[in-house]
Amino acid sequence: MFLVAVLSIVMQANAQSNPLPSKPLRHVVIITFKAGTSADSIQAVDQAFTSLSKERLVKDFEWGIEIADEQVEQETHFYVLSFASREDIKSYEKTPQHDELIRVASPIVADVKVIDYWAEE
Repeated sequence: MFLVAVLSIVMQANAQSNPLPSKPLRHVVIITFKAGTSADSIQAVDQAFTSLSKERLVKDFEWGIEIADEQVEQETHFYVLSFASREDIKSYEKTPQHDELIRVASPIVADVKVIDYWAEE
């Protein structure tokens, strides 16, 4: 019985010192580029996001291009970054790499949507 009590205390202490990771905060950026934007210009935005994803605050990153059944003139890209907290997103948005992304993307963006949510399993 004493051993069970000791193990219980050790497990509780370990759980308090090593809390389970919280749910990731997803930061989704959906960019529709202006019609006629060059592939090189779009690739520069993709590269800027990839570079930005290496920032220590970013826990995970993926991106992709919308798959449309019909031919569309405007290309839409989705960028999904994961963070640990809202504060981390705010800090990320103040980095020089984020400023560079805005500089590269602004002239060629027709529309942008940003969605933040806590991921559920």
